[in-house]
Amino acid sequence: MDGLEFGPIASLVGTWEGDKGVDVAPGKTVPLVAPYFETIKVEVVGDVTNAGTQKLAILSYHQEVFRKADGKKFHDQIGYWIYDAATKEIHYTLSIPRAVTLMASGKLTASGAIKVSTDTEIGQSPFMQKNAKTTKFEMTVTVNGDSLRYAMTTHLDIYGKAFPHTDVNVLTRK
Repeated sequence: MDGLEFGPIASLVGTWEGDKGVDVAPGKTVPLVAPYFETIKVEVVGDVTNAGTQKLAILSYHQEVFRKADGKKFHDQIGYWIYDAATKEIHYTLSIPRAVTLMASGKLTASGAIKVSTDTEIGQSPFMQKNAKTTKFEMTVTVNGDSLRYAMTTHLDIYGKAFPHTDVNVLTRK
């Protein structure tokens, strides 16, 4: 990685595939549970310097998620993993074609997991703010060799109530 300090996000580089995903999404009356399979491609971008002093190491990723029931793609996401070696902070950005984008930040936990959550405003279209507003996002990622496990919760205000939309999966590096 060309001498850059990627810290704990270095272990994310590669193409990951998994078919053990479970999506629990909001339904109008009851939660909708959908088993899924996915591919996440994580690549080295390099580094960037902010304001002449902050040096960040950057990875980009593309995540594609498909329902097991019919093989149709139901989620497409792009973003960056960013590491600040000076502060040990990890930043995770995501953008989805539902007109929602966010940044979650955190650090490596004592157990070796990457844990991030939102602490800034979430960018979303007026329609999404009114009908399916994302209020918070949190995710834990653990990499053990060529195995990656994640659990994420996207907190929504939808159908007149709060709903914790969850996704979990275990993936293998190819």
